[in-house]
Amino acid sequence: MLTRPFFAFSLLLLACLLATNSWATYLTWADYPNGRLYRIDTEKKILEQEINTENWQRVAPINFTGINPIDFPLKTRVISIEIPSKKWERYLLIDCTNQVYHFDFKNLTLTRIDRTFFRGYNCLSTRFMRKDTLYSFGGYGFWQTNNIQTYFQSNTHEWESILPINIPPKAINHGLNAYLSNSDLFFSAYNSFHIDSKNSGKSEYDRDAFMYSFQTKKWKNLGAVSNQKVIEVLTQKDKTPIIWTGEYFLLEYKEDAVIKFLLIDPVNNLVSIWQDSQKVFGSQIAKTIEEDPFALYCWHNTLYFVNDTEVTKPSLRHNIAIATIIKEAIPDGNLYNPYRHWYWALGFALGIILIVFLIMRFNRKVFNHPIDTTQPEILTTFSEIEIKVLDVLKEHFEGVGVDSNQINELLQISDKLPDNQRKIRNDFMKALNQKLTIVYQVEEAIIKKPSVHDKRYYFYQLSKIVFDKM
Repeated sequence: MLTRPFFAFSLLLLACLLATNSWATYLTWADYPNGRLYRIDTEKKILEQEINTENWQRVAPINFTGINPIDFPLKTRVISIEIPSKKWERYLLIDCTNQVYHFDFKNLTLTRIDRTFFRGYNCLSTRFMRKDTLYSFGGYGFWQTNNIQTYFQSNTHEWESILPINIPPKAINHGLNAYLSNSDLFFSAYNSFHIDSKNSGKSEYDRDAFMYSFQTKKWKNLGAVSNQKVIEVLTQKDKTPIIWTGEYFLLEYKEDAVIKFLLIDPVNNLVSIWQDSQKVFGSQIAKTIEEDPFALYCWHNTLYFVNDTEVTKPSLRHNIAIATIIKEAIPDGNLYNPYRHWYWALGFALGIILIVFLIMRFNRKVFNHPIDTTQPEILTTFSEIEIKVLDVLKEHFEGVGVDSNQINELLQISDKLPDNQRKIRNDFMKALNQKLTIVYQVEEAIIKKPSVHDKRYYFYQLSKIVFDKM
């Protein structure tokens, strides 16, 4: 399925340590020995290596196993993920599908290992490796964004859904999304939420920042993104690639004719700005990501690019160490304002204390005081009909009490069906009993007794404690 161009090119998420992406008729990714690009021609079944921005060199033929070339989308974006325990093997994931391929550099074989047929819902999702398992969070497809969390089950060769315990972000799409391997958490902030049938088809941004724990399967709302420069860059019309280095997000933008990068540390909630004072990048990045998916990418803590001074001729891709950007960056405050959850807890506790205090104070005022129906303040505690019922109950205390029919007459429900009478009468007497219980601190203020002659009929009588105090 083809998604809208706006979203098809809105996000390029490059995992520096483990993942790189591309759009092409080839399967293209960055790899050893120095971050250079490789690609597989799926028609000719050959592996090629980039010589410069215009030329490629044939490396070797490739053996295909379980692959049908027509399964590749017309424009194929590839996410390459290194397998930690196997240096020369890669997972190649095909965007907008659930297709998973295994590539072996030594044996020069490309093998499809999934058995899925689903595609179209997870374009531009966040893919990563966690404890030897592949994961895919969020994405866009079928004219809407999503927050679906899945993992690849190696024994069934299928993608399975993860069900979080609480509410996740509205969407995981075109935001700051990455797996934090050191803490085994997933960070997600300032995502774009979109459904064609809502809001006239316009996208909305969820300003909140979240952290997902794989141990508890819970999302935690950290706070609202507040850094204005981050918001400005993420929401600008010309979408910038969001680059993940393994520790930091990098957002490139241009200000006062100078290329700058926002350096975002999600763990410590910090933002810094790096300025290209030495014109390493020239006046601008040579191409857009629509023209060249690898106009700007990260691989193993190094940022690769082509500057505009050499755009007219074939050239090698330049690079700059991420450590240099970190060292020269100037702090620019926090990414988000943390929610002070303890404020809410304190406010709730104080509210409970206040309610208990008011109840105790009220009980001290009314405890052991008789209900005097001539006093105005008592009349505001009990309704007019409740006062009438209490008067009748006091009059019949010495006898067997007040029967159901008398209560029905007082409540003016004698003309209703028996079942309705019973429900209305029971609800009324229950509420009246609860009021008397609060006033006199007794468990059963009004006693309900069946008739000795007919168990279907009941009599109501005040308890002796309540009668004596009234």
